[in-house]
Amino acid sequence: MPDDRWEREEAAVARALGAWPFDVSSIELLSVSENLVFRVALVDDSPVVARLHRHGYNTLVELESEHAWVCAINESGSLAASRPIEAADGRSHVEVEVADGDRRFVGVVDWVDGRPLSRELEDAESADAVADWYREVGVVLGGLHRQSETWGRPSSFRRRSWDVDGMVGPDPEWGRFWEVPGADAGQREILGRARSSLHQMLAELGTAEDRFGLIHADPYADNLFAHEGRLVLIDFDDAGFGWHLYDLSVAIYDQANARWFPAVRSAIVEGYREQHELSADHADLLSDFLLLRMLALLGWLADRPELDPTGKRLEHDLLAAVRYCEAYLSGVDPFAPRPPG
Repeated sequence: MPDDRWEREEAAVARALGAWPFDVSSIELLSVSENLVFRVALVDDSPVVARLHRHGYNTLVELESEHAWVCAINESGSLAASRPIEAADGRSHVEVEVADGDRRFVGVVDWVDGRPLSRELEDAESADAVADWYREVGVVLGGLHRQSETWGRPSSFRRRSWDVDGMVGPDPEWGRFWEVPGADAGQREILGRARSSLHQMLAELGTAEDRFGLIHADPYADNLFAHEGRLVLIDFDDAGFGWHLYDLSVAIYDQANARWFPAVRSAIVEGYREQHELSADHADLLSDFLLLRMLALLGWLADRPELDPTGKRLEHDLLAAVRYCEAYLSGVDPFAPRPPG
């Protein structure tokens, strides 16, 4: 992307930060994904994080709802999440003009000390150490779902739904994965059949309270920080109403090709059950939800070509998704342990 775009966006964030009672010394772009995330150094205090939200992804009401839920999570005392910081006038988010006609929202959260779980996993010295981390992730997600069940949401609360339509309906939240650019007729047919099969599975599973509710929807290892022996959840931008199993699948998806994946899978279920019910029948559907995650990511990437300018990642992910869907449709668990060699 042209450099002037980053300059415009950074300048817009700087203008928006004028609504907060901060003395800002510098702004640094940290990451580009669903949003632009900036580290904001303050003159007399620790840094904070500013997010410039993607145009059209969340409405102001949805952002305010996210703010309310994260505040409630922290107030519960049983879980830790990055704490939102309100502007001087009490607003959770401030609208700013980035360019002509391009108006977006900026929100601020506190800086989370510690290291992302992804770094801790890189340094883990054994499969048992990795499994121990995922047992703790399971505890966190079980506690999160228990909190969301008992929290009295404001009447104005609005978030997206990762329900049947949101995952595999005509226009899923993250794009029509069965129609990704570059897919040939045969690949589209396989993806479409997998979509139909997953649609039936979700419809039969249903949305009873013991399996469906308010979820994080993106608790992968970069969205969990290890600090003082505790895992802290960050980035609730995708949070909405969905299946509890989807959170579990997202958390372990990046480990699916690791030799210790069976231990990771068992550990997260074990930890989850310390905080929340998960029947054996539901746990058996974890591979179905892992495939849903793979297909959702395929649609997400196809809808964001700016993140994959060469198209190589989309090409790779398409081939992998088709291969996994073929196995799934033939009755083989594509996420089952593979024999060595």
